[in-house]
Amino acid sequence: MKTEYLEFCGKEITLHDAKIIALLCKGLDRYNMSLLLGNKPNTLDKEITLIFRKTQTTKNTELIALALANGFDTKGNFNGKQLFN
Repeated sequence: MKTEYLEFCGKEITLHDAKIIALLCKGLDRYNMSLLLGNKPNTLDKEITLIFRKTQTTKNTELIALALANGFDTKGNFNGKQLFN
């Protein structure tokens, strides 16, 4: 399966990364995010840490602020594209 990439703040992120960011913007907690994504909470924590590195942020609030200023909304969309059904 080919990985789909999206441009976010001048960097490439995967569609999976974008879904994680979208769920953070929607205000979901890690447990519910894990259920929606089919991951274990520990796996999700590692993925979020990698997203922090890619975006040069260090905490959820920074990442959410960056995301909302650059194409994400609080409904789970990125640049008008619905990331979840």
